[in-house]
Amino acid sequence: MALINCPECNREVSDKADICPNCGFGVAKYIERQNKISKIQEEAEKEAYLYVKKKKREEEEEGERVKRIDEDLKSQLQELVSNLGMDMTTFFTISAKQAVREQRIPFIISMDIPNEETKEAIEEVRQMKQNPSMGKSYTDVDEMMKKLLV
Repeated sequence: MALINCPECNREVSDKADICPNCGFGVAKYIERQNKISKIQEEAEKEAYLYVKKKKREEEEEGERVKRIDEDLKSQLQELVSNLGMDMTTFFTISAKQAVREQRIPFIISMDIPNEETKEAIEEVRQMKQNPSMGKSYTDVDEMMKKLLV
């Protein structure tokens, strides 16, 4: 048996009493309700702890996967930049300066990889733009189509 303060009148009362002798407050029901609330809170805290622990483990596992991928990528990039005669710091500095200067990512982000024929056609167009005398120009689409289809 312990003495507690009645939640209603704040006078001391036994924790075993059904009601407060001073104000008639239902002490036993109040204590029962508080115990239920405490148990629910403990269960919720335990579930939250287990959830957080699970999420941390999942994040660590994901981090390990990313780390392995990054190590492979890093190794490949180191080999490439080394073959080009520079180190990683120089590569990143060049990339950062170019991005700032051009105000864009300094390379095309794409899934499209042109085949050899397309690469040759692109190069031919570049050369023709630099040297217009290399190719014939047209002012009339119908005339151009006639020449192409012959």
